[in-house]
Amino acid sequence: MKNPIKYNEKKETSPYQYFNFVFSFGITVAITLYLTYHGGTWLDRRFGTSPWFMLGLVLLGLVASMRVLIRDLNKEFRSKKDEPDDPSKRDRPNQ
Repeated sequence: MKNPIKYNEKKETSPYQYFNFVFSFGITVAITLYLTYHGGTWLDRRFGTSPWFMLGLVLLGLVASMRVLIRDLNKEFRSKKDEPDDPSKRDRPNQ
C-alpha cells in the first residue's frame, strides 16, 4: 500500500487559518463571559451575595479562556516547529 502523503509539496498556511483561530477564540471568550456573568448574577440574587459570585465566575471564565488560548498557541507553534522547510529533510517511510 502506498503512502498517500506527498513529500514534495510544502504545507502552506492560509491567512484564513489564522482568521479562523482568532474568530473561534473570540467567540469562545464571548460565550464564556456571557454565561459566567449571568450565572454569577443569578447566584448572587439567589443567595444575596452581590457581586461576589459574578466576579468569581467571570474571573474563572477568563482564566480558563486564557489557558485554552495558551494551550492552542503552544500546539500550533509546536506543529510549525516540527515541520521541516526543506523537503529533502523530511523522513520518508521505508519502501
